[in-house]
Amino acid sequence: MILRSNKANEKQGRKTFALLGYERSGQYRKYKLEVDVSITSSRKCGCSFKLRDKPIFNGDGCVLKVICSLHNHTLSETLVSHPYVGRLKSDEHALVVDMTKSQVRSANVLLTLKENNVDNVTKIKKLYNARYTYKISVRGPRTEMQQLMVLRECDQYIHWSSCHMSSEILSDLFWTQPYSKKLLNAFHIVLLMDNTYKISKYKWLLLEIVGVTSTGFNLSIAFVLLSNECENNFVWALEKL
Repeated sequence: MILRSNKANEKQGRKTFALLGYERSGQYRKYKLEVDVSITSSRKCGCSFKLRDKPIFNGDGCVLKVICSLHNHTLSETLVSHPYVGRLKSDEHALVVDMTKSQVRSANVLLTLKENNVDNVTKIKKLYNARYTYKISVRGPRTEMQQLMVLRECDQYIHWSSCHMSSEILSDLFWTQPYSKKLLNAFHIVLLMDNTYKISKYKWLLLEIVGVTSTGFNLSIAFVLLSNECENNFVWALEKL
């Protein structure tokens, strides 16, 4: 992998070169202050293997100089732990996008990739990153909450939202499918309501309202995102129901 590179330009003293090293070179750097290094795992082991690549003076080819040829670790028996070989190819990336549109679980997507290619060593983390990148490209400049508002309008959901007093900050969000309204009118004798906590990075509450049919099957009536577990939040949700 490229550890450091430079390209000559009009500035004085700059030269074109590329410093190559092993992917396990360097040390693990904490991205959170509260992370305990003693309980973390990392591929980084301070490997000192380095190569320096620079072009020949006349521009015909390049020179590769070995700075250090030593490794302080044993060689890997397989390529599973190497991120470079686990990258998705163009056709595999297209397959991940298509299956993401069909709302296929990541584990099933990974199983399909490995069935199509027995030499595939992609890990589930690569799929998470690829799906997240695709969702960001679809969302564009909109935030996640703005994207949710757009999807409600596109899918013609029945929805309401409320804001905090004298502000534009979202407080509660209610939505349900048009077909659920017909089911509610038919089976409104027994309704079950319960909260799910910490469902996203916003730490909001998800209130799910479930009905029961005459044959004993459960059906989803409505969903409500609540910013607080206060009486007025639940009163607002029941009024919309």
